[in-house]
Amino acid sequence: MQDKAARRYECVLHSYASLEYVLDGVIGTTVWAYPDNITIFAESFENQVRDIRLVCQGLQDHHIRVSPSKCKFFADRLPLLGHVIDDQEIYTDPEKIRGIQDWHTPTSKNELKTFIGIVIYQAQFLPHLATASAPLSELVSPNQFEWRPLHEEAFQQVKPLANNFTTLRPIDYQSHHPIYLFTDASKGGAGAWTGQAPSPGKIAYSLKFRVRVSEVT
Repeated sequence: MQDKAARRYECVLHSYASLEYVLDGVIGTTVWAYPDNITIFAESFENQVRDIRLVCQGLQDHHIRVSPSKCKFFADRLPLLGHVIDDQEIYTDPEKIRGIQDWHTPTSKNELKTFIGIVIYQAQFLPHLATASAPLSELVSPNQFEWRPLHEEAFQQVKPLANNFTTLRPIDYQSHHPIYLFTDASKGGAGAWTGQAPSPGKIAYSLKFRVRVSEVT
């Protein structure tokens, strides 16, 4: 089993390394590449067309084929790596949220690790997650798995957080409104987020960069 997993990991690394070589010059600037996915983003239609041509030329030069039925061009909304991106905001994938809400009480350390992994991947959308999940994180240490009332309480506190997920919005570089950085920490966790508004009290969202996306699979 370990040999099979190792071979799969090597294949993933080789696939990503190949894409890095093929798309050298654009990857990491206007292109994100994953083992079986290429995402192209731009702030204008003209730039999008230019970068799509660069990517397609690189793939053609190295005899790499893509499936037209799996390609999306000039998309206004795109699911990507467990998130959903549109021209205004970045959301968490509704399917991932439902998975958190419907998760049964873990009965083993492996089940708990899987649950925590899914939750942490969506952490940027779930306020107060670090504090609520602290007892669960402690339970995945090398110590013996022992599910106690405080763990059940923490588990039941984490699941509803998925009902109150936030969205990430772009920084408006043309705006005169300042950008604020907020940080907080306690014995159970630490966190930070940014926001943009006339004053700190009027901030209602976190920030990410603005993107226009196309996907080639």
